[in-house]
Amino acid sequence: VDGVVKGTTFADIVVGAGSHRVVLTLPGHRMFRDIVDTGRGAIIRRNLVPVPPPARGSGFVRVECQTVGKFPILIDDEETGLLCPSLRIPVALGKHLVGIYLPGARRVVSVEITVEAGARAAMAKFSD
Repeated sequence: VDGVVKGTTFADIVVGAGSHRVVLTLPGHRMFRDIVDTGRGAIIRRNLVPVPPPARGSGFVRVECQTVGKFPILIDDEETGLLCPSLRIPVALGKHLVGIYLPGARRVVSVEITVEAGARAAMAKFSD
């Protein structure tokens, strides 16, 4: 809520009246992002949409970050349903844009990598 981790659902979270940014994440699902007006109180009930497992490819991406299990991973601007870190995400060979979504900053931090044939995964490393 408003860029601060408030726990896991189901949860009653006390916030002031007005508009608040809400982000929900769950491994294997698309993020829910919305602005909620709590002027009269609000109950948010959403079914998160499953993300199909990454398609098979001839290469792999390894995504590392300092914060474990909080930041959703995107590849080529598509949600993977995975949270950082992840050791082996199958992808096609070639250039890819790998990113993590930072709810507190409301932005995606990305790096471009090149995936080559072989068992070794291309590395995307983030300081967050």
